[in-house]
Order: sequence, then structure tokens, then C-alpha cells
Amino acid sequence: HDQTGASGRPFTERTACISPPDGEALPRTGGENPEALHESDLRPMPTSRLLAMALPVIAAAAAHRRILLEPDACSPEQPRLAWTKSPAETAIAFAVGSHNRTDKAMPGHHRFHHMYHAVLAPLAINACRVAQPVRILEIGLGCGFGGGSGEGFLGKRTMGGGLSNSEPGGSAAAWRYLFPLPITLDLHVMEYDEHCARRWARTLGKHVAAVHTGDQNSSADLARVYAESGGLPFDVIIDDGSHINEHQVRTLHLMLERVRPGGAYIIEDISSSCTNYVANIGSLSVKKKLMTGGAKNCKYDPAGQRTIYGHIIDWQIDLIQNRDPLPGVRSIALWPDAAVFHVREQGEF
Repeated sequence: HDQTGASGRPFTERTACISPPDGEALPRTGGENPEALHESDLRPMPTSRLLAMALPVIAAAAAHRRILLEPDACSPEQPRLAWTKSPAETAIAFAVGSHNRTDKAMPGHHRFHHMYHAVLAPLAINACRVAQPVRILEIGLGCGFGGGSGEGFLGKRTMGGGLSNSEPGGSAAAWRYLFPLPITLDLHVMEYDEHCARRWARTLGKHVAAVHTGDQNSSADLARVYAESGGLPFDVIIDDGSHINEHQVRTLHLMLERVRPGGAYIIEDISSSCTNYVANIGSLSVKKKLMTGGAKNCKYDPAGQRTIYGHIIDWQIDLIQNRDPLPGVRSIALWPDAAVFHVREQGEF
């Protein structure tokens, strides 16, 4: 427009002019009208300012349309997070992610997919949406538990049960699969059999998890592994180690404080309380013949000491009487052949 402003200077950019509707006059300035327009109010608004005001509105509308038309990157509708929809989907993810090398969701064996769906699905979705790293420690790589039908991972016959394809590390691969990008998974594994663990780290486990070695019944080894892993609390700690009742109880007491507020401590294979079978300590399992210490009554081992299940019963009795048997534990959930210890959130009473 070829106009001049109140200052007398010509406008040098395109402007939008304000004009009244046909047949109406602009209000007079001054007088008793508190809303009277002044000459400065009638200056044309630059197009650049109009665009600056409109662009945020346009961007918000476009973002809203995109949300409506495209699935959220952290939604269960995303293929790699489809496992968060149901336990059945979780079971499929265990098989696919581990390349059928884990028994955590295996017909006729373990049904841990129900438990892990309940515990891990909310963790995965939330971690994805708030860009919060997830820290997991699993005790037990699966060394010594091959398919039982031939040569094991180290060229030796294995015990049978546990993993298929005679290869360890199936569950570690599954955790990596269950927590895809954009989730940052800080995954650690502790294994007693050092030779097996180191070989797995160089081969199948490359880029899967940080591997640590040690005895889960040793407070010094557990403290070292915690320090090596970064010295930060874990979101989830999983005991799938020796299955020896004494080890399960001691490791829980030593590592429970190393779970972050709101996290979970999980013990698998608590049927070790009821069956006295050869413990899983890797390639030395058969040679050493350490036993889990279970008995038919499930509550006491052959020496009269409480099994892990015997302790859980006592702790549950305390909980139902509103007592705290374990520091920071809100509840203990029993699942088929497993138990989950839920840690209170920060500030929760």
C-alpha cells in the first residue's frame, strides 16, 4: 500500500489495513468512551506480524492432525511395542526376540509372559514417552542350561531344560528386543560361569548386554557388579541364577536396596522351594552337584531352613497385618513359579 503512518513516514512493507464494516463509522477518540480508539490503534498491522501470530496456531493444528492420523512412536500400535498390548503378544515377543532361546514363555514349562507383561509393559511405554533410560540387571545368563539334546555352547553336554538351541543369553536378547529405540536400555547380566560369559560376550552377546561375572551369594561380588554397572539403581532386577534357595534369599536382601523407587525385584523359579534339583551354576553344575534345597513341604529345606517360598509366606503374613517385613517393599505378588517384590515410589508411605 502507498500510505503514510502517523509519523509521516511511508510504510516500506506490505500491510493489512483495518477498516470498519460498510455503513459504520469508527468510534470517536476521547470523550466519555473508555474504549475509544486512538489514532495509533488505527495504524495498519504489518503482514509479518500477522504471520508471526498465526504460525503457532497453524503448527499446533498440524501437530494435532498428525497425532490423529499417525500412531504415536511410543504407542502399542507400533510393531515393536505391540507386546505391551497383552500377555499373548509378550509371549510372541519372547520367542521372536530370543530366537527361541529362552524358556520364559514356553508351553508346558514357564508362563512368565503374564508376569512380565504386567511389570514391564507400563515401564516400556512410560520410558519411551518421557525419554527415561531403563536399567535392568539379570542374574543368570543361562550357561549350562542347553537344550539337553546335544553339545552345549562350550562344546560340552549340558543339563537339559532352560534354553533351546544349546545357547545361553536368550533372555538377554529378549530384553533388548522388548525395549527398542527410542527407548534407551541399559542392560546388564551377571553370570557365575566366567568362561561361558566371556565367550558369549564376544559372540552372541556382542552389543546385547554388559556382562559381569561373579557369585550371586557373595556380597563383595554383588557390590562389584553394581559398581561396574554404573552404581545407579536398577528399574528391574531379575534373579534367574543358581535357583539355590539360600542364594535366592541372600541375593534379595543384598540387592533389594539397589532397585529404584517404583521398581521391581523378580525371582524366577521359586519352585526350587518344592523340588531339590541340581543348581544352575553354569558348566560346573553337574560336576559340583550343588542342589537347590527344595522339599515336598515347600517351606523348609532338608536342613530345616526356610526356603524362599517359606520366607515369602512369612513376609506376606507381615504385610497383611500392615507391617513392613522388607525395607521399601510395598507388596509381594506371586505368579506361576515366580515372585515380584514391588518397591515403593519416592515419598510413598
